[in-house]
Amino acid sequence: MDNFFDKFKDKLTDSFYNSVAEIEKLNKELEFYKVPDGVYRVEVVDMVVKQSRKGNWMIQTLFKVLSGQYECSVFPAYMIVNQRNIESNNEFLRSLGTTLPIECKSITQYQQLVDDVFITIRGDKEYDLEIKTSPSGFSNYKILKDYIVEHEPLPFVDD
Repeated sequence: MDNFFDKFKDKLTDSFYNSVAEIEKLNKELEFYKVPDGVYRVEVVDMVVKQSRKGNWMIQTLFKVLSGQYECSVFPAYMIVNQRNIESNNEFLRSLGTTLPIECKSITQYQQLVDDVFITIRGDKEYDLEIKTSPSGFSNYKILKDYIVEHEPLPFVDD
């Protein structure tokens, strides 16, 4: 299998920042809610690896705010998948509280990994998520704590 990071070896830093700017522009074009910097109780409602319009790979995670002023607001977090920031992406995936091994060798494998992580957390985890905007205007997301969701047992039906 080809190493999908090979195509990034000779990229300039400018191309990385252009990709981030493209993702932020995409974020503004979508009709998601922009929540201000702060800490929010959230759940992950979707997570997928996909390509931007320019063909750059990224993880899109959709969060739903569970309480407070922005309750029920859904907003995306985009993380570019390239050699430069793969470790921070992997750390984010680990912070979601999964026991899956977080490693990859190809984009196809990474897509499957992100799908598997989402399947293991969907409906079973909530998070305290911190949002901070960098001086350059980019949003940064950090999981501060994860919680296991307690589900109500199904009622017993007597025949």
